[in-house]
Amino acid sequence: VKNPENGLVVKKELGNVSFSSQYKPYEFIVLNEERKYNIHKGKVENRKQELEGMVYYNLRITSLNQTDVISKGISDKSLYLQRLNYLSFDFQNDIQLQTANETINCGLYHFVQVQGITPHVDVVLGFPIDKKETDQTLVINDQVFGNGLIKFHLDKKHIDNIPHLITI
Repeated sequence: VKNPENGLVVKKELGNVSFSSQYKPYEFIVLNEERKYNIHKGKVENRKQELEGMVYYNLRITSLNQTDVISKGISDKSLYLQRLNYLSFDFQNDIQLQTANETINCGLYHFVQVQGITPHVDVVLGFPIDKKETDQTLVINDQVFGNGLIKFHLDKKHIDNIPHLITI
């Protein structure tokens, strides 16, 4: 699932910033939560039922020069705090998922605050959609680094090729 060659990770490098989207199937989420490989089938099925009705992605924004991505291109502390506030609370309004039939606003948003100790920030995204077996395009309107609309296309064939979890 994490291997970019399988089409579930899409990266874009714009300037000195890398944007990466990671599609997260339900089984992948359960494995990451449990952090073990021998998971009882009932536990997996219960958690999948809780996750149903949403499509999940991670968005990672990375500074390519290995500095704090939030402080990229600014030296004023107030601008840093404005960016941090925007990413924490308002960025969700600039993220959508497009399918062949609809455009869905981001329904679940969690900005992972790392206080500048990594050159990247992570955002967990969820979109209320029943049919996940369709082409999807994650669209973000980058107002922090000035790149405008950035689109990450996920082909249905890559979703169809996700291996199924074998449980005990």
